[in-house]
Amino acid sequence: MCKHFTHAHMFCGRTDLSVTKGFTAELFLESSPMKLLLFLAFMSTILGHSYTSQNCTNTCHEHAKCEVRNGVQGCYCSPGFTGPGITGPDKPGCYDDNECANATQLCGENANCTNTVGSYFCTCASGFRSSNGNAIFVTNDGSSCKDINECSEAVTNACGDHAKCENLDGGYNCFCEEGYQPSTGKLQFKPNDGTSCQEIPAPECELNRECIAENVNRTLAKLRKIKEPLAVLQEINQSTLGQISPVDVISYIEALYITCPLIRTMTNKTSNEETLPNLTLNAFVNTVNNFVQKDKTAAWEAIPTDNRRRSLTKLIHAVEHTTALMSQNFRKTSEVEISASDLAFKVFAFDMQRMDHIHQHVRMGGDTIKISAKKKEPSTSNGTVAVVFLHYSSIGSLFSSLRNFSLKEDPEPEDTVVSSVIAVTISSTPPMLYPMEKITFILKHVQAIDKKDIKCAFWNYSEDTMEGKWSTEGCEKAHFNSTHTSCRCNHLTHFAVLMSSNDSDIVSAFKHSVHQFLFLNGTFL
Repeated sequence: MCKHFTHAHMFCGRTDLSVTKGFTAELFLESSPMKLLLFLAFMSTILGHSYTSQNCTNTCHEHAKCEVRNGVQGCYCSPGFTGPGITGPDKPGCYDDNECANATQLCGENANCTNTVGSYFCTCASGFRSSNGNAIFVTNDGSSCKDINECSEAVTNACGDHAKCENLDGGYNCFCEEGYQPSTGKLQFKPNDGTSCQEIPAPECELNRECIAENVNRTLAKLRKIKEPLAVLQEINQSTLGQISPVDVISYIEALYITCPLIRTMTNKTSNEETLPNLTLNAFVNTVNNFVQKDKTAAWEAIPTDNRRRSLTKLIHAVEHTTALMSQNFRKTSEVEISASDLAFKVFAFDMQRMDHIHQHVRMGGDTIKISAKKKEPSTSNGTVAVVFLHYSSIGSLFSSLRNFSLKEDPEPEDTVVSSVIAVTISSTPPMLYPMEKITFILKHVQAIDKKDIKCAFWNYSEDTMEGKWSTEGCEKAHFNSTHTSCRCNHLTHFAVLMSSNDSDIVSAFKHSVHQFLFLNGTFL
């Protein structure tokens, strides 16, 4: 009689014990104790364990095997399947055992169980990863799901610019840094939900000393949080794109002026002839261009004269010194040119042994600049030289703004810039290796001029106070016509062509326009 075993998943059959044929009582009595022990172990194996048999009287299901288990022969379903194990009428055979439905948290916490035919696998929930690093695992391999700290992941910047990341169990939240606000109004937001962090607009500044100082300090405090000088430069670039307020012009020029020595130091330590012109100089020229391009004129004009000229002086001083020192890092003879909309930069870098092969003259924006060096003895001509040329096409009017011209009938003579502003500087190792003898330049007038009261001048300023004014010392006019002026100077710095305001039709036209504007707006002089 076949005995039914719970969960045996088999069809009962008669156990074949013919293997005992030939064993007699005499054999037991005559056998040694060792032989008897071996016989008992053999019978225990047959009767107490399962083994595969090919003698099942019924056909086993495709997911079952004919085996003898605990002395009972039958069709047993394979692991992962449940059922009687045989095929036939009303006999379902073996059907899939859904492990995921039959157990609670089979895969453990923070994991998902996926059933398959005859098996299953585990995956970690979103925001978690398996401890063994595999995408899928099973419960008996010792794996568990651990939280992913998205905020510490080197490749994660999902929160965007000016945002901080807060790690959570299985996820993370984003919130804006101090001084910025979320564009959607959500104090906490999720990545990619359309929220970005925008700078909180500063209150309207009246451009008095206190307001300017407060805005400068706020801007510097924001930039001090950025550790890398190049990243500071990139932040200034992004913050000054497009239209900006007059007080931001002052504030970001102050920030650029303070950052320039750090940029020069960083470049000296890390640059080489391949990366220097392509990265730092490009970023620097394009950032400065944001301040000097023509569409910034209105913001500049709104700044009081003294502050405007001081900021302009700081800007051109920083540009001259920074580009000269960065250009010293070229390790071989090089010629690099970078042009933005209103600022052009060009450098010749060479060693003195190759000086005869270098032509230190350029054409930039319709203007021509040429320098001549004093002759040196060959024995002392060892070292490297960088000759830098800068061309500002739109800042001349800012040094002689029409806002400053008197509306009196007989104003004091005042000089007006009627050309681009250019600069030439030389940097060498050792210093003074390439002393200049003279510089000649031909500058195009901003418009045709029929007067001859034209002067060649340079911007003479104090590096301590950044106060400056135009001076003609060391410069002379070589040639003049209605469209161009040729000049010679015996020193380097920033140059321009000036015209007396009393002789300027431009000034006269402007004064007439201002009188009309004031009259129409109810203001009388």
